[in-house]
Amino acid sequence: MTNHSPAHPAPSAALQVLVLGVLVCCIYSLAVVPTGLQDVTAVSIGTPADGVSPHTLLILRAAWFALFARIIYLDLTRPPKPMCPITWPGSKLKGLTIQLSGLGRYMAFTACCWSLTALYFFGASLCSMAVVFKWHIPPVLSHGAGAVLLLVFETAFSTALVVTTAVTFVLIPGARKRGDCNIFFYFRPLVMHNANILAVFTELLLNRLTFKAAHYPATILYGVCYVMLSWYNLRRLGVVLYPFIDPTLPWNETYINHIALLAALATFYLFGWALATASTFMSIWPKAAMLLLIARSIMCVRHPDGRTAAVPGAPGFF
Repeated sequence: MTNHSPAHPAPSAALQVLVLGVLVCCIYSLAVVPTGLQDVTAVSIGTPADGVSPHTLLILRAAWFALFARIIYLDLTRPPKPMCPITWPGSKLKGLTIQLSGLGRYMAFTACCWSLTALYFFGASLCSMAVVFKWHIPPVLSHGAGAVLLLVFETAFSTALVVTTAVTFVLIPGARKRGDCNIFFYFRPLVMHNANILAVFTELLLNRLTFKAAHYPATILYGVCYVMLSWYNLRRLGVVLYPFIDPTLPWNETYINHIALLAALATFYLFGWALATASTFMSIWPKAAMLLLIARSIMCVRHPDGRTAAVPGAPGFF
């Protein structure tokens, strides 16, 4: 990748103070406001919903983790990819081309969210194993792992909604207007933009976890961390992958865009909370029908020219 250069722009001091303030508020809220996290344990993470056996939940979680881990491996090992991120009018960025490879691919929000979901399924699989094989887990470790995994699941659920919705209703139509949206229909992007929502919806269907409205700062905290990561890459490489978090835009656009991003994450979290709360009043089959309908309404697996499979010649799973 391009080496760090002191000529690369940086966020304004005022924007840095704003984001740091949000970061502190999120941490304070999670630490002080009653959240019920003390009641969550590794056993409660590993316990399935009524009518679902612990073995079934373990198998499904392990299968999801295997898929997520395989895609991460393919992303980390595939050849470098040149990219020139889009800039909006008013940006001070120079339109540099960078080579994305290895961990550099985690500049992308989708890749970060995919890895977060993989982390959840890894931890949840271990919790399911603890239930199936009746492992003894020290109380401190059990409560700590349970609390962290619940926050990770809630955040992964919210960001999966963000990713799939944004790709389906914003990025694909935008790319199509520019003349080529094939990039979204290669095998890996197709999986990463759609399987994530199927994974978290399946998990919501089969586990006993309940969202708490008081946990939404965790999702905003995740968004703040991603913004800070994008700033780090800006100073290092001189680019921002997503123009709406470009801190070199005019100050009014910059503040509006950053606040809108964090507000969107909070909104999707609250939607996930409402969805999870509503599902607690349903038996498993009506809940499955509701989740399937929502998933189908926001997923895009059909190419605009009518193809239903990945673009021919695209890199595959193996």
